[in-house]
Amino acid sequence: MRAEDPATTAVVLQGHSGEITTAAIEPYSQWLATGSRDASVRLWYLKTDDLLAEASSVATRNLSAKEWDQYFPFQPYRKTFSHLPVSVPENQR
Repeated sequence: MRAEDPATTAVVLQGHSGEITTAAIEPYSQWLATGSRDASVRLWYLKTDDLLAEASSVATRNLSAKEWDQYFPFQPYRKTFSHLPVSVPENQR
């Protein structure tokens, strides 16, 4: 599967603290392995639609504004899952 315009759907993978020196994608294009000068190897699951579907199936609500600010500072609030309600947990009221 290819994006019509990869530049519009690019995702920056963050985690290595050093320069990435090697990368490999497995034959089914589900996993990316990267190696870095920081002496770490990371595995990245590339099927984000699968991850979002799994998260959506177990989530009961969207993040509250307070939670959003904690995890996504400097980003404007938006609903994570369009079909779930925006609610404030009891301990944040």
